[in-house]
Amino acid sequence: MPAAGALEGFRLDATARTDLGTYLGRARRLDPDGAVRLAVSGDVLVATVAVLHPKGLSDPMPLALGMRMVRLLGVRPGDGDVTVPLSGMTDRLARLSRTGDDWVEIPPQRSFVVWAGMSPPRSGWEPAGELEAQVLQAYAEEGVRAVRETAGDSLGQALADRIRSDVWGRRVEYGLPVGAAFAMSGLGFLPQPAESVKVLRNGMWLRLSSRTGHVLSRAETV
Repeated sequence: MPAAGALEGFRLDATARTDLGTYLGRARRLDPDGAVRLAVSGDVLVATVAVLHPKGLSDPMPLALGMRMVRLLGVRPGDGDVTVPLSGMTDRLARLSRTGDDWVEIPPQRSFVVWAGMSPPRSGWEPAGELEAQVLQAYAEEGVRAVRETAGDSLGQALADRIRSDVWGRRVEYGLPVGAAFAMSGLGFLPQPAESVKVLRNGMWLRLSSRTGHVLSRAETV
């Protein structure tokens, strides 16, 4: 029997199931071995992924968490929070899209990742400004080019990781790491080029928010 309050699964209509599947599919392409944290409160599912995250205390790679909220049809037996492999969830959602079933059962595998314990604040966010989507897209593309050109196969793994950390950790407007722009682009959260993305701050946390999702990162300084 599951523990009291354990999240066993949830119900989604066809639109929400497709939406969640698309989001998690993009996250899996960015990190095939990644995980997703599924947190349910009432009739809302918050699905959080880590596009970028440090591997240890001495790793300078910035933290870039993607977050998308989905409306549920229902939950059984109640609210809960669990972290599972992305592969398990995307495969399960793909099967359900073929059968049309609305019940999404949580895969039995669990992922134990450090970033899942870093819970961004739910409230208290203050507006910091706005950035045009085309500006963020340009930062993301510039970063991808820099990584591709400098972190080639001829380098050792340690040096390649250091180069990626330097590229994605470079700070731009509002103290945002370039990796946050990469996460917004890779997860499909950027709106039309001329539209703006909101920048919010809460202590050491920064958040990019559009109508399709959020990316959260740590500020360089508080």
